Amino acid sequence: YVGRGSQPPNVISVSGEGEVMAVSDIATLYLTLSKDGSTTKGAQSTLNEQITKTLEYLKSKKIDEKDIKSEYGGINPKYGPTTVINCFAYPCPQPEQKITGYTATQSITVKIRDVDTANDVRTGIANLGIINISGPTFGIDDQDAYNDQARAKAIDDARAKAKVLAR
Repeated sequence: YVGRGSQPPNVISVSGEGEVMAVSDIATLYLTLSKDGSTTKGAQSTLNEQITKTLEYLKSKKIDEKDIKSEYGGINPKYGPTTVINCFAYPCPQPEQKITGYTATQSITVKIRDVDTANDVRTGIANLGIINISGPTFGIDDQDAYNDQARAKAIDDARAKAKVLAR
């Protein structure tokens, strides 16, 4: 635009649309395992036992290791009062808090490639004592390939509209 001032060039814009339909080929489960213990070592040890059982179960269901992903892990203290205070007048004194134990947690994401078995896998995991399970959520494993197909259709559509305008 150098030397042309602020006048815009003559431009005609066209847009196109492209749509591709796909069937879900993966199901994803989100698990949060947690165990309590009086020490950090005890909480982590019991959690590790539950993780091992869960991984063995997933392997028995023919889920590849690459489809099992650890997302978050941590150990947090649990606090409780040191004494019970009976209060008969306002304001009540607050009891002193102290660490009463620890909670170890681990979040795991599991991709199930045989989507028809997703509910069975979820039920099996629940039978292991895991109560915090989200999903399954269904999706497409190779979303980019479908996006590329839709984009190509949109470009073809825009090109056809541009040819009509050019005539």
